[in-house]
Parts: sequence; structure tokens; C-alpha cells
Amino acid sequence: MPVPSHPLSLAQRSLWHLERLGPGGPVHTLAWRIPLRGKLDERALRESFAVAVARHEPLRTRFAEGDSGPVAVVAGEDAVELPLVVDDLRPLPAAKRTAEKARRCAADITAGFALDHAPLARARLLHLGDDRHELLIVVHHIVFDGVSLDVLLDELGRAYSARVRGEDPRLEVLDARYADAVAAERELLTGPGRATLAAFWRERLSAVPPVVLPPPDRDPASAREPGGERSWANRIFTLPLPGPVVAAVREFARRERTTPYAVYLAVLTVLLHRLTGLADIVVGTPVSARHRGAFERLVGYFVNIVVMRTEVGDRSFAQVVRTVRESVFDALDHQRLPFEAVVDEVRPPRTSGYGPLFQVLFAMVAPIRTPGDGFANLDIGPVEQVDNGRSPFALTVSVLDRAQDGADLELSYAVSLYDDTTAERMASQFVELLSAALSTPDTAAGELAATLPAPAPLATPDLPAAPVIPAAPDGGAAVIRAVQAVWTAHLHTEVTDPDADFLALGGHSLAAARIAVDLRELFGLANDAGITEFTLFRAPTPRLLAAQLTAALGGWTAAAEEAEFVLGLLGMTDEQAEKQLTGLAPESRHEDDGGATR
Repeated sequence: MPVPSHPLSLAQRSLWHLERLGPGGPVHTLAWRIPLRGKLDERALRESFAVAVARHEPLRTRFAEGDSGPVAVVAGEDAVELPLVVDDLRPLPAAKRTAEKARRCAADITAGFALDHAPLARARLLHLGDDRHELLIVVHHIVFDGVSLDVLLDELGRAYSARVRGEDPRLEVLDARYADAVAAERELLTGPGRATLAAFWRERLSAVPPVVLPPPDRDPASAREPGGERSWANRIFTLPLPGPVVAAVREFARRERTTPYAVYLAVLTVLLHRLTGLADIVVGTPVSARHRGAFERLVGYFVNIVVMRTEVGDRSFAQVVRTVRESVFDALDHQRLPFEAVVDEVRPPRTSGYGPLFQVLFAMVAPIRTPGDGFANLDIGPVEQVDNGRSPFALTVSVLDRAQDGADLELSYAVSLYDDTTAERMASQFVELLSAALSTPDTAAGELAATLPAPAPLATPDLPAAPVIPAAPDGGAAVIRAVQAVWTAHLHTEVTDPDADFLALGGHSLAAARIAVDLRELFGLANDAGITEFTLFRAPTPRLLAAQLTAALGGWTAAAEEAEFVLGLLGMTDEQAEKQLTGLAPESRHEDDGGATR
């Protein structure tokens, strides 16, 4: 029987909260274009999608807010139909046909999804000729990932072939549900296994640099977009890697008893060392969270982010590769702790506008598998992932395997931070450094990096090395305690750590809005004073939020006085507080600073 509802995984909760900040946007939309050639049976294709929706609960799941946070609500097997729009573009001239195809696909990708309506997926079939078609599949990341596409295409192909023959599809019985994966994660997070994993990550990521990012072309403060680190408008630059270089990477990896992934990551580490001037380099990388064999055949969001940290030091490039190899092995041995839990355990310093622990994502992407014997009489061309125009990361570096002897280097970069020429230069420097390192792997990494031009100095201020917080006198602690008291009331958990993360404590957009209203009322701030629900996501700890309050109140002296008053109120009963406030005008609480009003 279907599971009517179940909790979200930590990764899903994170996406859900981020989606509430910018509902309906495309930042978490995934899309793939699948060329098909041959005589296509629309009815069989539509019925094949129905089979997939009935088999996989995430394809008929919506997300609602329950009493204790978001929940996944699963509809019955026949209650949800995946929209499949069919467009016949054959009557159009070739040039207009291409333009219209691009327009309709772009509209599907940028439309986004409402998480409270299932399904969080849709498809469009475009007829481009009598035997040429293109299938566009668009899904929200909260219910889907890259491996899910392999699963879906395989099952669509087999179901389609059966329907074309007039038969019922014979697909393997699934031994698990996505809800089982969530339950396994919750068991880990609340069980004894968490302690060992948490201890590893606290040690590995202790005193991690707050920002590791190539110098931008514009001041980050002025370039920052609404939502801060939550999303960037991005552009992609692709540079083919020469076949001999790719072959040399594989041979070098074989000699070092490692993988090409470790070699490419080592090159990126040395490049970031050169561009940032830091010896301590941290990079995020996506890994599969399908920790049980039964989860391999499921559609769903099974992605975790693992942080790779490497000290470049005086090592040769070959030694850096070996260090990266060991770092990868250690990280993968401890990858079961979700990234959100790692952040909660490590409690790293935060720089407003950037995500915690890392700012550069690195991925090595294998070719998308296409069904070898599916889709009856249809030939499937190379499947292409379509960019949605936004990214959660300021810079993503990917190596895409094209074939056995080829690969592409792909840079996805925030256009508000980097010019196109800067991204192209970084890509060229990656290839140049890769070629040099393979030629002389025993050369010191710093010496190899020094052959690259030093980054041009910025005319604008550098990235801050830590969150910019005004220095607090002794009374500043009162402001932090006042924020902690308000958080405790709304988050239903005792908040004692001044660096506790709002999202890690279970915070969400509704709680953020209520907290912002309470803080404005308690501190006597106007609605336009700059303390809103979005402030909590830009300043997501009590310490950072206290600094925002202080700025709104005009300095630590006024803020500390106000905070002592607020703490007194919060310690009273409702009746006592009402008596205390009766007849008390806001101005009378500011006699020491000239009676300034807010």
C-alpha cells in the first residue's frame, strides 16, 4: 500500500526551505533533451509514463507543511498523471521549427514547479519530422537526480516496447520505497552511528577557510543577487579536453592507483591555490546517497555533498594527487552523514552571501546511459542535460566524459561575479596546468602554479575572510541572548549556541517571518528597518542576526540597552509584560541617546 505521507530527507528539507524563499523559480529544475528517431507511438509513450508514475512514489508526491515541518504526501498509483504535451512542428519551415522548439523548451524549463502540487515532473514531445522527434523531460530536483534519469529511461523504454507489442510491461518488483531511504537516514541521525561520522567531519573541517573562491571581477557585495548564496544567474563555458590529454590522465591515474577524478580534482586544487593565494583548499563534490542495493532502482533525490579538503603545501603534483586520493577515500568512507548534518556539527564561520564550508563545486559526470534494447523500433540519440540558467553555486567545475577517448571541461559561473573572459581564462588555465602536471608530475605544485599569471588585483574590496560583524562590547552579548530567546520560542528547541544555524535547527520561511515580526515588535523597529524573513537566511545565526539588529538600532550601545529591556519582557508573564508596557512610549526607552526614534 502507498505511504500516505512521510518526513523529508535532510537534503529535501533544505531544498524545500530554499524553494520557499523563491517559489516557482528554475534553480532546482532539472531537464534533459532526448532525441528519438523512427516511427513513434504516442499512446504507448503516454502509457509508459503512467507505468513509471505508478511504480515510483516521488513522481506522485507533493510537499505540504505539517505541524512539525514539511511532509511528503504520496498520492495513489492512479491518482496522478504526468503531463505529456505533444507539439507537431513539422508544418513549420526548418529555421522557424528550430527557433520554436528552443522557445517551448525554454518555457518548460524556466516555469518552475509548485511543490504543493503533484506531479513535480512534466514532459513535452516535439515532432520535428516524420521520423524525428525530441522528448523533453523536466523535473524538480527534490524528487529526482541523475541516476533517476537512467532508471526512468530504462523503464520507459521497456514499458514502451511492451505496449507497442500490445503486452503489459514486465518490470521487476521494487524492494523499497523512497520513504525507506528517509527512514534509514533518520535512523542514522538519531542512532549511535552518527557520533563516529560527526567526529570525523568536525576534525576534518576544523577551522576551514570561510571563502575559497577565485577573485571575482566585481565586488561581491554589489554583485550579490536577491537571496544571497541561495541562487546565482549562471552561464556555462565548455572547453574540449584533447584526446591525448584525457588518455594521459587515465594512464597517470592507473600508475598512481587512483581514479581520473582524483587527478582532475588535484589540478583544480592547485589552480585554486594559485588564484586565491590559499594553501588550504576546500571543494564540494556531489556523491550518490543510494547506500543500499534496493535504492539503486528507485527514482528520487539521492544526492549528498561531500567536502574535500586538501593542503597544497610544498608537495609535488604527484604528492598532491596522493593526498587527494586519501582524502577522497576518507570522505567517501564517511559520506553517509548528510551535508546539512555536517554543517550542523562543524558550525563553520559564515560569510554573508555564500554557502557554508565550500563555494566551488567539482563534479565528474559520466555519460548518460541510454536503453540498449528499449523503445521498440526507436533509435535514441545522445541525451543532453539542459541548463536552467541558475545555480546554487558561484562556480561549478565539471569534467564530462564524452566517450572512451574524450572529455569536456565545463565551467558554470555566476555572471554577476565573473566576466565571460575570466571564465574562459580559468578554463584555459586548468587545461594548461593539467598538461604541465602530467608532463612533470614530480615538480612542486606551487612551481607549476607559478607558471600561470597571478590574478589581477581587484579595484573593489576583497572577499571578507570572515563574517563582517561589528565589534561588540560587553553589552553585545545581551543582543545575542535576546535573539536566542526569540528563536527558542519559535523553533521549539533551546538555542544556546550563538553560531547555531537557522536551517539546521529546523527553521523555515514561515518561522523566519514570525521571528522577524517578533524582533521588530520587541525592539520597536519599523517594517522597513531591514529586519525581514530574508534577513534570517542572509544572517542565519544568532550572532550574525544580532549584528543586523545592531545596525538597524544604530549601534551596540543602543542595541544592548534595548536588548536588556527585551530580555526583561521575555522573562515576564503576559500579564506582567502588559502592565510594564502600559503607557510606555517607545521614545521614553531612549532617553540616554537623545530620545531618537526608529
